[in-house]
Amino acid sequence: MTNSQRSLTNTSSTRRLACAAVLLACVNLHAQTPSAPAANPIQPKDGLWNWTMGAMQSSASCMPGVAQSLAQLLPQQRSEQVQFDTPFHPAQLVKDSAISWQQRSPNHFIAVANGITVQGFPLPLNARYELFVLSPTRMRGDATVEMNVWQVCKVQAPFDFERQEQATPAARTR
Repeated sequence: MTNSQRSLTNTSSTRRLACAAVLLACVNLHAQTPSAPAANPIQPKDGLWNWTMGAMQSSASCMPGVAQSLAQLLPQQRSEQVQFDTPFHPAQLVKDSAISWQQRSPNHFIAVANGITVQGFPLPLNARYELFVLSPTRMRGDATVEMNVWQVCKVQAPFDFERQEQATPAARTR
């Protein structure tokens, strides 16, 4: 075996050993790292909930004014008394039979509805909702609406649901 062949063999062996050492270190690190606790489903509390929609953003392919037109058709803020089903399911928050919800994890839901129509808007829309239950008093999500005018136009808006603490009778008289 020539010196250059021995050098090449030693380099290959060294690389294999280094890769094996890195792999072993990763396996050991993973074994020492405690796994995250499994998330338990959060049950939202009944009561007065406020819904707030954030600023809408539209893709560059949208015609000017599309996001503003949609914003005028949807409530930017509303409050209502809610009594949640047990276990919680978001279908009671967005009441539309065309929307099909899927649960991705205990507190993460996604819904898709294709070809829906909104009163006052001339085109069928595809909608996608993503909802996270953050606590018994707070939920957050995103809504994305897609339509095909001459090209695909997407409008996205974040939204929040927050439970409002109701004042006690003594606090109301102050």
